[in-house]
Amino acid sequence: MAQQAVGAFRSEVLGSRCGVGPDRDARVRVVHGLPLLASRPLDLEVWVLLSDVDEDRVPAHWDPTEVLAEVYLTSWVLRLRSSLVNHLTAANWPEPHRVTMRVDAADRVERRGGRAYLYGSFAA
Repeated sequence: MAQQAVGAFRSEVLGSRCGVGPDRDARVRVVHGLPLLASRPLDLEVWVLLSDVDEDRVPAHWDPTEVLAEVYLTSWVLRLRSSLVNHLTAANWPEPHRVTMRVDAADRVERRGGRAYLYGSFAA
């Protein structure tokens, strides 16, 4: 159920750009999630990795519902999250609004170990 929703979300947003403000060139480079491991709404975590943006402008392990960054970048990322929630709703995922969508700079993630950096001890 969540796997199809995350896949549809990935297809929709991959390559999209912020388009406005100082981070207008910021682009979705990677969408990564482990929906097969999520058995409850709180277990589902989806990562959106951005490129073409100064990584100092993207908080590490950023949850845009908890921490605000530059206003245009935050607004765009919250629209991405809304799209993810809509895909989960369409797939009948329980409590889709409880999904965790984290954002980070793709270059930072690569430099710090990829999946090990994202998931810590849960990395495969």
